[in-house]
Amino acid sequence: MPSKNKRWFTLKNEGDEQPVKVWVHGDIGAYDIEAMDLIRALQSVGTQDAEFRVQSYGGSVYEGLSMYNAIRAHKGKTVAIVDGLAASIATYFLMACDEIQMPENAYLMIHNPSMGAWGGESELESALTQLKNSKQTIAEAYAERCGKPIHDVLAAMHQETWFTAQEALEFGLIDKVVDAVDLSNCLQATSEDALKAFKQPPAVLMNHLKPVPDVPEENTDEPEGEPDPIEPPPLAASAKDTNPPQQVTENMSKPTDNAALLEAAKKENSRQSAIRALCAQHKVKDTLRDEMLNDVNCSESDAAQKILAAIGAHSAAGSESSTPDNISDSHIRADNGNITKDSLQNALLARCDVAELESDNPYKLKTLLDMAEIAIGGEASKCSSRNELVARAFNSGDFAEIITESIRTVMVDEKKLRAPLFRQLANTENLPNFKETDLVTINDAPDLMNVSEDGEYKSALLTGSGEKIQLATFGREIGFTRQAIINDEIALISKVPRKFMQSGYRLADKLYFNAIFSGKMADEKGIFLAPAAKKWGNLRTNIPKNDYQALIMALHKSFATTVSSGGDPLDLRGELLLANPDHAGYLEAVLNTASKPDTFNPAYKKFDKVIETARMADVNGAIALTGKDFDSVVMGFLDGQTDPWLETSDGWTTEGAKFRITYDITAKVVDRRGVAKAEFNAS
Repeated sequence: MPSKNKRWFTLKNEGDEQPVKVWVHGDIGAYDIEAMDLIRALQSVGTQDAEFRVQSYGGSVYEGLSMYNAIRAHKGKTVAIVDGLAASIATYFLMACDEIQMPENAYLMIHNPSMGAWGGESELESALTQLKNSKQTIAEAYAERCGKPIHDVLAAMHQETWFTAQEALEFGLIDKVVDAVDLSNCLQATSEDALKAFKQPPAVLMNHLKPVPDVPEENTDEPEGEPDPIEPPPLAASAKDTNPPQQVTENMSKPTDNAALLEAAKKENSRQSAIRALCAQHKVKDTLRDEMLNDVNCSESDAAQKILAAIGAHSAAGSESSTPDNISDSHIRADNGNITKDSLQNALLARCDVAELESDNPYKLKTLLDMAEIAIGGEASKCSSRNELVARAFNSGDFAEIITESIRTVMVDEKKLRAPLFRQLANTENLPNFKETDLVTINDAPDLMNVSEDGEYKSALLTGSGEKIQLATFGREIGFTRQAIINDEIALISKVPRKFMQSGYRLADKLYFNAIFSGKMADEKGIFLAPAAKKWGNLRTNIPKNDYQALIMALHKSFATTVSSGGDPLDLRGELLLANPDHAGYLEAVLNTASKPDTFNPAYKKFDKVIETARMADVNGAIALTGKDFDSVVMGFLDGQTDPWLETSDGWTTEGAKFRITYDITAKVVDRRGVAKAEFNAS
């Protein structure tokens, strides 16, 4: 077996002024290493730029998906450099980088993902669905990068396409071709069998491979202690005299025909499924589970013996022993299992007024300090002070999760109770990252054209409106300390998160109105333009003072006279009126009055609703909006997260935790034809 200390990536930080260097050399997600390691590493460097140097022929699809999301979410500039070969899922996470470079003699390969499956009909159908979804997700990332139709990308994946640097540049998958590198030096750690697993690896690439020598059996034992991590070579162009760490694989016999290969795959899937089921039943931690999964000679019975040995070793050590590293604490803590945790959770939620207290809950009205003591059970007797008790509770896992879940529940409850104003007024846009994004609206969809007798349809092209949108991050931090537990400061859980949710919603409304009042369009002009020379405009001024009927009709006319980019009437209808408290009541009365004593009211029902808001205090009149079926004002959110969200900045420590309320949001007027303003004469 390869050493479990093997790393497929290394991160080197040379200071804030230099980009973080990340080498991804080897199998993605290999051995006991998960993408979470890379995610944590990126989080630790904050907004610092990052440079990824990639030499990999693929690996786990799901680990690659996680890496893609982590790199895309990174707020610093990201540059990827292919150190010789990037294949399969290794090319997918490259697409998340701001810039991709390839030496002119390097290779990049894309193909359809594959997976093994074992089980009955439902299990196989589930696996097939996962495979199809993964294929579509990967193809969409390639298509987004290169700008080609999705069917062209899928065709290239189906053929297992190997791109040279120039071909990748022409296809649109990379941004820059750089000087050639010494491929024999780059690829000497890549086994020939790995490339032969692909359908059609280029012969020129195979010729550069050097055989990987077998490691004598007596040298495969792991050395005592933690070995120093081996840093991958620098960029291949400057690494001709270096020797990167070699990937070593066991000499395992391989099936020689398809039937034998299928049977071997079935047996391996069956073995892994059985071990995973045992680990789930006995709450085995990932370290022991992955050790058994990676050992191809570990059978189901062997796994059962290892799990029993781990539990037995702990029991034999007596109650004073600590939790074994490879078995979850909840498995062996017989006096304090999930029932206790669930009851504590319910009691705390009840104190926060977001849940009904269960009738048989023994922890009714317990203080936070009481709950901390209950959560750690027998460990509490070893504590010499309340400070030590709370510190142990923070590290116990259960108590920290109870606090975190309670804060989240309070935030969800506040979301149900209170809705921000923008939800009634704006459309929303899901944005994938924090880059400036071109918006494409379909307010001016091309007219339908006559279809000739031979059934020929003419193509229409939808182009961007020229409007751009970019996310910004807003947030606050809540410190949850040992003092808060000892002082039973329940408001930190029951009230403060509500206030932050309210603050987040106020921010969203503020951004919405700022976009209307002070925003600009792509033509560098303001949102509201007065009509000129019989041309359309969405700003009407000098309405006779207090003539609400005339004001409504002016706004109505602004919508009724709008035209498409081709000059055809759009016949828009107004839906909402926004006004300050001085005008809202009068506007509503006029809209709902069919006639005056001697004449019909033409403004009757011209708008559906009046919304009163103090944010209109400086408008001596009203602002009108069309329906949401016409894109007028857009609120943008990261990945569709339209509410503030909660995260812990550095996790729980003996001192407590810091909770961050974060809101990734922006607002933009995208079409001034859907919004209009009318103001009374000041005199």
